[in-house]
Amino acid sequence: SVCGVLAVGAWRSLHLRAPATPTSRIGPEVSTLAELHYLVISSGSCRDRNLHPIHERAECEDAAAEIGLADLRATVTDYPGIPEGCYYFEDSQGKVQGLWLGKNLRNVGNGYQESPGGKRRMPICASTGGGSSGGAGPAAAPPL
Repeated sequence: SVCGVLAVGAWRSLHLRAPATPTSRIGPEVSTLAELHYLVISSGSCRDRNLHPIHERAECEDAAAEIGLADLRATVTDYPGIPEGCYYFEDSQGKVQGLWLGKNLRNVGNGYQESPGGKRRMPICASTGGGSSGGAGPAAAPPL
């Protein structure tokens, strides 16, 4: 069941599970409401919040499942000019959604993006480093 949506400043956290003893803390902004593993951000980059971009497909898909996103299968792309690592794409009406994994090294440091038409690319960040060893698969072109 959903624990809730935690709005903190200009970013949000969506999470599903609360630990038996809720004591996790990420930075000064986050309370002890629940242990946070993954965050969907709506401004800046993962590194701006001392979080970690997700670079592996398996972890990206695990994060999407934990957060409760509609698309749980990451499409890998090497397209330039998009967020670094795992991100969720959504059009302005919320009708077109998708999980993407940006693998182009030129995108390192890139974060949240919103086009003039309201299309959003929202990085999914990990609260801890590491990562799984899931395969990347073939690259595709993300929606523009």
